[in-house]
Amino acid sequence: MFKFSKLTLSSLKDFQKLNDKRLYYNSLNKEFFKNYYDKSVINRFFLRKEVYLIKYNDKICSYIWLSPISLSVYKVKAFYIDEGFSSDLPIIEGLFSFIKNKIIKNKVCKIKISPGFIIKDHIERYMPSSKSEIIELYFYYRNSLDIDSLNEKINIRKFIIKEDEDIRCYIQNVCFHSDGNNVINVNDIKYEERMNSFVKDGLIFAQINNKDVGFGQYIMNGYVPYIVNICVLPEYRSIGVGKKIVMFILKLIESHGHKIAKLKVESDNKSALNLYLNIGFEIVSEECIL
Repeated sequence: MFKFSKLTLSSLKDFQKLNDKRLYYNSLNKEFFKNYYDKSVINRFFLRKEVYLIKYNDKICSYIWLSPISLSVYKVKAFYIDEGFSSDLPIIEGLFSFIKNKIIKNKVCKIKISPGFIIKDHIERYMPSSKSEIIELYFYYRNSLDIDSLNEKINIRKFIIKEDEDIRCYIQNVCFHSDGNNVINVNDIKYEERMNSFVKDGLIFAQINNKDVGFGQYIMNGYVPYIVNICVLPEYRSIGVGKKIVMFILKLIESHGHKIAKLKVESDNKSALNLYLNIGFEIVSEECIL
């Protein structure tokens, strides 16, 4: 009933029709042909081998583009199900079972999905063993940020290079590496300070009674500011420290002329996710393991 084959020169036209409609299913699906024709003949051959065309009763109903990251880990660059098949319950159930058992099999496949698109519902319903890992959020500067209403007992101070590396290490290790594994040290911080992504005045501490109790920063990923390393010492959580750190960093980003800010959060960190949503961040993608 279901069959699959790798993309070939003879099936390029049929695949092109599905590729053109890819954004209907998932707005994060990549455009296969964007770079395909710029590659050499041999590289086109290997790129075609990454695409699986799936047929139902000899009619193409779906495709999945798996790009290897390592020997056993793959990135799903695009996955599409034709509209004519996606609403047929028996077919869609069989299709996902076929993909899982015949194509993915023992591979670890990571995929980014858009909220509000059909793919999210399908994966949650027909691949219950899939695991959400990372959620990416954007903040759009539509309204002014109200920092004055936040807890007045929490003060913000700037990070001082060549003075504050030790306290930063302490706070981050307590928050992120309490098991003693992969702890950071001053040399790690000094190395980061030499990277192109580092923003010199993008680091701050939160203080209560002149004690540093939290840390946060933003870095540049190309031209896009990313908020990272938001951490609060355990005994000072749930009193608004994290919110004030994030809000202050958003103000910093805005003062530097940016119109958008981004961050990522682990899917199981519900308290952090709820904080960001409460501030006004919007979910733009979710990375899952199939």
